[in-house]
Amino acid sequence: RANDVEGYRIYRGRTQSELALITQFDYAGTTMTDYTGQFSNDDYGSRCAPELGIVKPADPLATCPAFPHRVALSGNVVQVRTGDRAQLASGDVLIVKADTAVTGGNSGFPGLTDTGVPFAYVDRTARDGFQYYYAVTAFDVNSVKSGPTSLESARATKPTTPRAASGQETAGTLSAPVMLGGDGSTLDPAAAEPTIDATTGIFSGPAPATNGLNLGLAAFLPQVLQNGSVTLTVDSVIPGNWGDIDYAAGLIPSTYWFTGQGAGAPVKFSAPLVGPATSGADGVGSANFLATAMDSAAASRFGGDQSFSLFGTATVSTPGVYQLTQKGRASVNTGPDAWQQGPRWWTGAANENTNDPNGINCGTVTGTYSCGLANLSRNAGAMAGVGIFHIQSYMTVASSAPARDIEVTTSSVMRAADFKWYWGAAGAVDSVVDVTHHLRVPFSPKVRASWGILNDSSFVRVVDPTKLPDTSVTRLTWSDFACVAPFVKFFGLCGGVGNWTAPDSGAVFQNHARLTPVNFASSTYTGTQALTGAAASGTGFIIYLNGEFFLMQMASLPASGTVWNARFYSGDIEGTVGSYAFTPATRPANVPGLRVQISYTGSTLNPAVTADSLLALVHTVPDPYYVTNQLEITANTKVLRFVNLPSQAIIRIYSVSGILVNLLTHNDPAGGGEQVWNLRNRNNQFVASGVYFYHVETPDGRKKIGRFTVVNYAQ
Repeated sequence: RANDVEGYRIYRGRTQSELALITQFDYAGTTMTDYTGQFSNDDYGSRCAPELGIVKPADPLATCPAFPHRVALSGNVVQVRTGDRAQLASGDVLIVKADTAVTGGNSGFPGLTDTGVPFAYVDRTARDGFQYYYAVTAFDVNSVKSGPTSLESARATKPTTPRAASGQETAGTLSAPVMLGGDGSTLDPAAAEPTIDATTGIFSGPAPATNGLNLGLAAFLPQVLQNGSVTLTVDSVIPGNWGDIDYAAGLIPSTYWFTGQGAGAPVKFSAPLVGPATSGADGVGSANFLATAMDSAAASRFGGDQSFSLFGTATVSTPGVYQLTQKGRASVNTGPDAWQQGPRWWTGAANENTNDPNGINCGTVTGTYSCGLANLSRNAGAMAGVGIFHIQSYMTVASSAPARDIEVTTSSVMRAADFKWYWGAAGAVDSVVDVTHHLRVPFSPKVRASWGILNDSSFVRVVDPTKLPDTSVTRLTWSDFACVAPFVKFFGLCGGVGNWTAPDSGAVFQNHARLTPVNFASSTYTGTQALTGAAASGTGFIIYLNGEFFLMQMASLPASGTVWNARFYSGDIEGTVGSYAFTPATRPANVPGLRVQISYTGSTLNPAVTADSLLALVHTVPDPYYVTNQLEITANTKVLRFVNLPSQAIIRIYSVSGILVNLLTHNDPAGGGEQVWNLRNRNNQFVASGVYFYHVETPDGRKKIGRFTVVNYAQ
């Protein structure tokens, strides 16, 4: 019940009165509304207490938010009642009394970790033959009005005794994930990265398929499964803004939407992801989903039924924006020999064919971080008859907003791949194909993991504060890309209009090209073309593809059947002509339509067949039995174990004189190979000290005879 509770806890103990917490899971991405500033966490800083008139912490990067404020339920979230904190002479706020039920610190419980709830847990610290009591509880985060009582369900216990397996089970298997392209072909995410020619800067080929997507089962329990598979499909990717201390846009996770399909109906679910706002360790996001139903007949052996299911885990990872669409800023911050960065276009060859494809940009031509390029031949590859202006902060346009801001968002939908752009008649786009992943790229009017075209028709929806349609669009500049959703919502740009009442409105991509007057002269942001007054330098349009924008200038539209190629990579190119080097990074999974599949086989138990080699391993624990052992909880609870038994057997126990002391029937439908004897005879009396023999007989007629010693106390 994802909307009813924050998470779940698992307790374990040798007795019902000695339960200890062994693990805790909490839902990822959950928030709580703070209406009056009664939280104290990392979002607020150490000097934020509105009831004390403290609304501006000393740390300029941590300010009191406007209330009501959504607080992420992660880490040590502390709630404070009015009057329960005081200001010290240093200006810091002292929490006199916290009002919280769960969040780490001194609460006695772990902090919240946003790891998600897998609905499966394997206890690898339990020991065979010992009885344990387990309890699963649901917990929630209390409001400041509810008081400090813990919002946790009762600890209803269930006993169980782990047992070693009988060895009669054929083990199940779980395959490694297989990645499938749009045409069903198998892709290899582990393939070697392409090399780069040190002199020409040309890659030897495309990047391999994404290695930023993984699929697994939260717990693999083959004893309750038949043979089957689970398939994970990337449906779409919603861009986010991964934040930067210089921007007011804030941190917004990108969202992956998936479909999971196992033995049952398909399941739609999402996973949030936040990548580094610069560089550093990869950002990782994950989500659990109902992957496959258990086999009811197999589950019944363990007390389950068809309502039990196994959950899968989808995991996505991404490098920072420096390795994705913000390579210009990366060049500034990683050294002077990293200027020849970015995607490249070409035509007429299997591989890119322009030497030094990113050789003309601001850093190499003018030595500055911004410029207006008159030469459009080599800042993103080259194509005959087409001038290409790659809109890239620091490289081809000004280092200041909005290009730098926008690249933080476009990085969240970029992939490493080669593309083919197929032109139809009169500017129509027949299709755009991701060659690396064998998939068609979807068209979207907004920025997505998609493609689109900005031309004069794109701005009919653009409105100013008076809500009047902007019909005076007569030319395109690079600044116009700031008008597309979600940039208006995130940054409030587009000709100074600011955030509109409908923040997702703005310019929309078209699925066709129209020749529109274009201007390349300015490197600084000038708002929409209707406000610039700049003269046109030619005709063209703006292409959006894979998180990047390209202002294309040409005298006529491409002929029907024309194919353009584009290459994008994840990582960094350093050096210059003669010393180019490439350092790859994780390749994000921003690939709608991509599938990952895992296959599994269930285990099978055949209690009717016993191998002599397995039967020879049968023995007793402990031997000798000496008064008591760790398996016993009380003095009147005697425990002697027969181990390594087949799952079905009859055990006869004899005295040295050949008298039948007791007969035990071992029948474990779960395949366990252990049987407990309470050291009592057929008259329910404790046996005397001495040597005893046991005789094990299996359903297929095999036998094992052994002996053991008992040293017992006097009755």
